[in-house]
Amino acid sequence: MREFYGVAQCGEYRVGCAGRTTYVYGVDGAEIARLRDVPYAYAAAFRPDGGLLAVRSTTPAFAFYAPPDFRLVRRIRMRRPNGQPQDEGFCFSPDGTRFWSLEYQNDLTTSLVCYDTESFAEAGRFFEGDGKVFAVDERANGGAYDLLGNRRKKEDREYTD
Repeated sequence: MREFYGVAQCGEYRVGCAGRTTYVYGVDGAEIARLRDVPYAYAAAFRPDGGLLAVRSTTPAFAFYAPPDFRLVRRIRMRRPNGQPQDEGFCFSPDGTRFWSLEYQNDLTTSLVCYDTESFAEAGRFFEGDGKVFAVDERANGGAYDLLGNRRKKEDREYTD
């Protein structure tokens, strides 16, 4: 059995992220697809209804796939300039109409970015330039979200290449 960095499961599908390739299996263990549209893919999540799979790269990119054939629906490049590793939290809204992503910025802080799951356009950006560094973004009970992180002092936000 392969080892995976991140695993997501929904209904009849189980997804394992192994870096360059994301593997999709059925409940019977049969391989359904190998997804290779984003490199360094270590995390994935299904929309609550199971109709969309998000795969996150540590590069500033996401890929969205539609079951049952897991065809590529959209590849998104996070807003530029952004050369930081992207390995923080993300999740779908309870109704699946929004995709929430914590995205590192070049000042070493994070923004909470909301994408519309119909158009995949950016629908909102929060905490930009606010000095906050969030690591966890997940749905909590009752439709709320938990954001866990800290505040980075301005003098610690200087980034040099």
